[in-house]
Amino acid sequence: MRKFSERAISLIFKVRQLIMIIGKRLKRLRDNKNFTQEEFAARLEINRSMVAKYEAGQTMGLEIRCKLKDAAGKDTERVIHGTVHAL
Repeated sequence: MRKFSERAISLIFKVRQLIMIIGKRLKRLRDNKNFTQEEFAARLEINRSMVAKYEAGQTMGLEIRCKLKDAAGKDTERVIHGTVHAL
């Protein structure tokens, strides 16, 4: 069994927290745009279950950033850094 250092465990925990925060912001963005998960998924060209997983903080891929920019019509840095309400 592989052991991780305390620093590695701390980093993993922080990344996990960030993914959950981004998921909540993504849901807020979708709600602000009055999109269903199905509509948002269609704009992102992914399936609805992936939107649900992103919003729940279960997963987050880097490829979603480009798709978010196209779907939201704004820079995704606002989603990442917390100014979703401005979209």
